[in-house]
Amino acid sequence: MKACEGCADKDLALEALSVLLKPEVMAVRRLLGVMKRETPPELETLRMVCSGPALKVMAFERAYDNAFFSLRVHLKNAAARLSLTVGSFVELVLLLEGIDPDILSRVQECFDALDILTLQEILRAHKHTQKLIEECYDLVYPDRTFRHALKELKVDPDLINETLLHLEGYCAQSAALELRALVESVSGPELAAGVIDVLTPQTHDHVNERIPQDINWMDEMIYQIGLSYRRQFGESLVVSARKRGVGHESLEDIAGRLYGPEVSSSARELFTLIKCAKDGVEPPEGAEARICSYLESRGPKYRERLMAAYQSHWAHHAGFGGLLDDLTKHFNDSTSKRKLLAMFLSTTSDRKAPPPSIPDLH
Repeated sequence: MKACEGCADKDLALEALSVLLKPEVMAVRRLLGVMKRETPPELETLRMVCSGPALKVMAFERAYDNAFFSLRVHLKNAAARLSLTVGSFVELVLLLEGIDPDILSRVQECFDALDILTLQEILRAHKHTQKLIEECYDLVYPDRTFRHALKELKVDPDLINETLLHLEGYCAQSAALELRALVESVSGPELAAGVIDVLTPQTHDHVNERIPQDINWMDEMIYQIGLSYRRQFGESLVVSARKRGVGHESLEDIAGRLYGPEVSSSARELFTLIKCAKDGVEPPEGAEARICSYLESRGPKYRERLMAAYQSHWAHHAGFGGLLDDLTKHFNDSTSKRKLLAMFLSTTSDRKAPPPSIPDLH
């Protein structure tokens, strides 16, 4: 009830202030109508009405929109006919949103310094207006748009993907924090159900706005959530769930969601082959060579995820350890063993290579 009263009071204050600002509204409308090329005094006049206390700016824009349709449309029209420079138009729009126009310079500094972590901090601090910031950046730097500059960064591709997803409104860090709260508050089957609910993509009977519906990005978002969890809390979500009494089948389900069904299937197949050798059971003919050939075709990124998946779940079975150790001790086919060890050992150096091209979410 108090919240409703507060909203009503704010609306009344806006209306009252809008009435008081009508002279300024009329003056700005006349200015936008006659302005040919912006002059410093004219630009300063526009800056003054677009900046200041939030209530005053909101009241001015409301008064203008009520009288003349839309202040922002008129500013855009002024920029289109070159009465305003693109830089001035962008500055005024950012001021209307209460955003320091210097934010575009800060973003550019992040790109120049390859500092994607600071860029992510900027976007998280402006999560409700990050789209506007991106659009303004693209206007100021049309030859090197925000996403183009982001994809060209020579940094960890996972961080680029995380940032692209954040631009679309999907925050891996927030989902990871939510999962940590679950880990710390419940255990066993209840924890398993809660984690699986967070990691289940949206369907007609399951609402989950944490994960994009775009089929190309569903698995990537879930993987990013797992990466963010590890970065923040120092261990895999699967490991945390195991410590809290989640059962084997649920752990494998969680691992399959975090690393993707294809990667998890490969990890499970390697585990099965290693287990056969460990137990003295002959594996199916040619199985070791086939998995080796398949992994050769998949590239370093895939193999990196596979190693992480194996380590988070299958390596914790009794008598097993890290993937490299298990392959060394228990893989029978010596040729395949050498190839697999070479592939997995090169993963770390491969991660330092320039990132591959990254698809658009659009």
